[in-house]
Amino acid sequence: MASLRPRRLLGTRATLLLVPAIAFGGTIGSEQLRERADRAASARIAVEHLRADANEQDAARWHALAQPGLRTRLTRDIAANFVHMRAELAGAEARGDTEESGVDEALAAYGEVVVQELRAGEPDDPRVDAAFSALHDELVAAEERSARRADVSRAASVRATWLIVSAGTLLVLLLFWSFFRTRQRSLAALLREEALQREIREREHEANHDALTGLPNRRSLMRRLEEALAVCARDGTTGALLLLDLDGFKDVNDALGHAAGDALLGELGPRLQPILREGDVLARLGGDELALLMRPGAHLDAPAVERVAREAGAAIARPFVLDEGAVRIEASVGIALFPEHGRDAADVLRRADAAMYQAKRSRSGHALYEASATA
Repeated sequence: MASLRPRRLLGTRATLLLVPAIAFGGTIGSEQLRERADRAASARIAVEHLRADANEQDAARWHALAQPGLRTRLTRDIAANFVHMRAELAGAEARGDTEESGVDEALAAYGEVVVQELRAGEPDDPRVDAAFSALHDELVAAEERSARRADVSRAASVRATWLIVSAGTLLVLLLFWSFFRTRQRSLAALLREEALQREIREREHEANHDALTGLPNRRSLMRRLEEALAVCARDGTTGALLLLDLDGFKDVNDALGHAAGDALLGELGPRLQPILREGDVLARLGGDELALLMRPGAHLDAPAVERVAREAGAAIARPFVLDEGAVRIEASVGIALFPEHGRDAADVLRRADAAMYQAKRSRSGHALYEASATA
C-alpha cells in the first residue's frame, strides 16, 4: 500500500479520517493483534480527542503520531473506532438523516476494509488506499456542500436583515407620515375653526354695531336696555336713557357733502367717551340720532343725569375740524328714567324721544320726560 501524506481538511470529521493514512507503514501479525485487542475500547476516546483538538496544536500532534512506533497501535485503535462509527451512521440513516449519505457510505466502507485487513494481518492491501481516496473525495465534496449551505444561510440572513431594516424604515416613514397628516389635518381643522369663529364674531359685530361709527346699533341698545330694566326690577335701582339729536347736521351734509357728515359722525364716539361711566353704552340709532344708556345705580337720579346731558351737549358743541374746514353743531338731549318712565324698553325709548322733541322745541339743550308735556 502506498503511503499517504496527511492533509488538514476543514472540520473535525476530516481530521479524524486522515489519521489512518499514516498508520499503514508497518505490518501487524495475528499475535500482536490479539495481545493489544484489550486496547480497542480506548479508540473512541482517542478519536474524540482528535476531533476536539482541531486547532493550532494539530500540527505538533500529527508529527508525534507519525512516529514509526505508534503506527501499529494507532491503526488498530482507529480500525475499532470505525466499526463503532459505522453503527452510528447506520442509526442516522435509519432516522432519515441522509444529507451526506455519500460520506457515510465511504466512511463505512473504509472502516470495513481496515478491519478486514487488520484481521488478516495484511494492512497493505490496495483496497485500503482506494477506500481512503474515495472517502477523501467525499469529505472534500461534503466540505464544499457545507460551505455552500453557509453561503446560502448568510445570504438568507442578509436578506432577512435587509427585509427587517426595510420594514422598520417603512414603518417609521409610515408612522411619520401618519403623524404629519394627522397634525396637518388637525392644524387645518383648527384653522377652519378659527376662521369660522372669526367669521361668526365679525357677523355678530356687524349685526350689533353701526358700520360707520363702530358704535352699538339700535338692536344692541334695545337688548342692553332690557337687561338694565331687569337689573332695576331686581335691585330697586334707577337707570336712564338719553337720546341725542344733532341740530345742524343736515346743514353740514348739504353744504360740505355726505363725506364730511360721515367724518363728523365718526368723531362723536371718541368725543363723548370721556363722559361715560363704566358700564354705560353709547349707541347710534340711525341718521343723526345717538343714545346714551346709563348703567342703573343706587345714586343715579334726575340731577345727575341732567349733568351728564349738559356735558354731552357741551362736548358736541365744540367745533369739529374736518378736511373741508371747521364746523359747529349742537345737540338736543331727551332724558327718560326707568323704571319711573317705563317698564319695558319700547316705553322707555318712546319717553326719551318725546323728551328730546321737547328739548328741541324749548331750545333748552336737554329735557327730562314729563307726562304733562306730551299730553
